[in-house]
Amino acid sequence: RVWQIKDAGPAVPQLRAVSSRKTTVSAGGQVVLTVAGAANSPVTFHCTGEGAFAANGRSAITVEADAQGQASATFVAPDGGRLPVIVGSPMSSGFVRFVVQVAE
Repeated sequence: RVWQIKDAGPAVPQLRAVSSRKTTVSAGGQVVLTVAGAANSPVTFHCTGEGAFAANGRSAITVEADAQGQASATFVAPDGGRLPVIVGSPMSSGFVRFVVQVAE
């Protein structure tokens, strides 16, 4: 679902990062990733490496944006590495890419 985005247009909100796109956490630490786009729409966060989201223990999660268009997911870092997290929404254009660096 992360790859299903809306084509850009004058009435289509662009997905954008609210939290920092690059962050460093310790192994096992958590970071909240937040984006803004279309209000009350599904937003999918997908980690292409190790790690999982706190709410479901998986590498991907879909959450609903609030009335202001903000959506957040808490990511739990694995033992090490540099982890990209891609975010997309079928009601917004574009993607957001976060990078979570795990401190050694």
